[in-house]
Amino acid sequence: MIGVCSTMARVGGILSPWAAVYLPDQAAFSKQIPLYIFGFSSVLGGLMALLLPETVGFPLPNSFQDVEHMKKEGKSICSCVGHRKDGDA
Repeated sequence: MIGVCSTMARVGGILSPWAAVYLPDQAAFSKQIPLYIFGFSSVLGGLMALLLPETVGFPLPNSFQDVEHMKKEGKSICSCVGHRKDGDA
């Protein structure tokens, strides 16, 4: 997984100067296209991060069985916001 992330980061690093410099020079594209590309990829990455499991209170998984246990017993992304215990004021 780390290798895939590293590869995608390198591909993005290679393509970003091309998108920022050469893409607006093409007559068929608007000058705002690089902004849309970078903005969309940032929002997409942020939304995909919401799909990651919450690991607070759980040890990090060492095996696939640990990952399955984390999925079954895990908390939703919204479960740690706005909930109070009965004794909290």
